[in-house]
Amino acid sequence: LTGDPYRAVTMLIVGCPCAFVLATPTAVIAALGRASKRGILVKGGKYLEACAKVDVVAFDKTGTLTSGDYRLSDVIPLDGVANNDLLRHAARLEASAEHPIAHAIVAEATRRGLRVSAAPNMRREAGLGVTEIVDDAESCAWRIGNERFLERHGVAIPPPTVEKVEALREQGLSALYLAYGDCLKGILTLEDQARPEAEPALEALRSTHSQATIMLTGDARTVAARVAGELRFEDADVHSESLPEDKYAHIAALQEAGRRVCYVGDGANDGPALAVATVGVSIGSRENTVALETADIVLMKDGLSGLPFLFNLAKTTTRTINQNLILFGLLFNAGMLYLSASGALTPIMGALGHNLGSVAVVLNSARLLRFKDAA
Repeated sequence: LTGDPYRAVTMLIVGCPCAFVLATPTAVIAALGRASKRGILVKGGKYLEACAKVDVVAFDKTGTLTSGDYRLSDVIPLDGVANNDLLRHAARLEASAEHPIAHAIVAEATRRGLRVSAAPNMRREAGLGVTEIVDDAESCAWRIGNERFLERHGVAIPPPTVEKVEALREQGLSALYLAYGDCLKGILTLEDQARPEAEPALEALRSTHSQATIMLTGDARTVAARVAGELRFEDADVHSESLPEDKYAHIAALQEAGRRVCYVGDGANDGPALAVATVGVSIGSRENTVALETADIVLMKDGLSGLPFLFNLAKTTTRTINQNLILFGLLFNAGMLYLSASGALTPIMGALGHNLGSVAVVLNSARLLRFKDAA
């Protein structure tokens, strides 16, 4: 309009959208670097940004809300089986499993000096139990699992035994059944404790971030209720006796209802739920390849204590991106364009101002490298 070539050149210089281009990647890269220093592995910027929008956090129980360091508290033989024989068969079935309950059973058998060799042929049913396959005569095989597993295979549990197990569960113990064919041979009881950092982490999520928290577990209701009581879960937010497919379906239903769900788990049974959640977070304290590969984010140290930090960092990253876009990408550039059009800036001044905006974006994003852990 003015016919002034200097103004036209200045407009072209300051109009280059470098600040817009740098706004998001610089903030995300700085945030990923800060997360890694905190021991949090984030597999991409989109997962960090998704954390800022999460409104429901679902937890597995064993190994996630609890320490996962199970201890075999008792071996209760039935039908005339010797105590050590019962434990030896249980250890054979669980020898190759990665679940913390399996580790506890094998550890106790080893401590007692029992020879443990993994059963050669087995069929695992996720969240239920294990069956040994012997000459294709499954009816004469050893199997270990929960009530649903025994019911599926036609193993009856006498009412007195059911009552005894319920009494043990009220004490906070988990129970596994061992059967031969369709005959119940014994019960194993195990105990586990809530992680010390679980309660403060949950309180931070509920109060600071106003996020709903739910528990999904394959354990019986009474066992889940003890941990839920310690960690202040509402009864309606505790879903017990959930198989992997149940966890998957529950997460999927929440997301279909418009919720954004973060699922936190640590085992192979959590793979489907980790995959379907908006964000899947795994506890990386044990080497579980399924959970680590499926999860979008891995807490490599300090258990759940890194979770509030992760959400704080995610929200701060989103705010930083918005600041970069609005303050420097939009308002600063608009001011520079106005000054260029009015003739107040020369091309050299426009180039300096343009670079100043880009540097401001980088410096603003770099503040995330010094983000402080609120804990």
